[in-house]
Amino acid sequence: MNVSRGRNRELVCAAAVLFFGSQLSRPAIAQQEISFLAADSVRVLAHLFSEGADETDRPLIVAFHQAGSNGRGEYAPIADRLLAEGYDLLAVDQRSGGERFGSENLTVAGIGESSDYCAAIPDLRAAVNAARDLRPGVPLVIWGSSYSAALVLRVAAEASPDVVAVLAFSPASGGPMADCRAEEVSDRITIPVLVTRPASEMEHESVTDQAALFRSQGHSVFVSDPGTHGSSMLVAARVEGDVEATWRVVLDFLAASTALR
Repeated sequence: MNVSRGRNRELVCAAAVLFFGSQLSRPAIAQQEISFLAADSVRVLAHLFSEGADETDRPLIVAFHQAGSNGRGEYAPIADRLLAEGYDLLAVDQRSGGERFGSENLTVAGIGESSDYCAAIPDLRAAVNAARDLRPGVPLVIWGSSYSAALVLRVAAEASPDVVAVLAFSPASGGPMADCRAEEVSDRITIPVLVTRPASEMEHESVTDQAALFRSQGHSVFVSDPGTHGSSMLVAARVEGDVEATWRVVLDFLAASTALR
């Protein structure tokens, strides 16, 4: 399928659809490989986790991974729960990533090497456009992990149509983010924001300062305990502890933001 809609980009859905059994006694999850072009012509790969219907009004979460990672590896353990709660998930492989969590980053494989964190911003913008083409008119939520958590906040500040909320898990702000720090634009975000951090990260002054800034701007900040870095704070095996309290905060935020319930 080639969908351009006059935006000078290409959206391709792979013909093969893989089906995975669900641990929650629901219909099998359809995982569909998607590709699209960023503004600088880099081909970006992503995987769509859904209940299998081509036409649906379910809110779509566009999720981006942390450093050295990839969409499938980071979000496969999270997808089942989101689908059970009524959300579909597009897990994106940005051009800055790798094989963390046991899967290959297909975008990095295509260009031959991983890029700097800030260089991935065009991938996020292109993914939002691709999601809009896949599900016209449905609420879109953008979700980031570590470096991409900072980038989704920057994209949220652009007030992209149909994006109704943003979740940022452990948004990075160190030296490699100097040219794309979320703090530079977070005061411009007008949609609901949830920032999550594990308690262990709140011991750093830069993190507490960032959290205080976000709170002063009206954004929600949640400290997960137990927790771990990035979106993995929703995966019990990675946290080695109970993650239900974190899940409840995330799901309540999604429900309120998308008016699903």
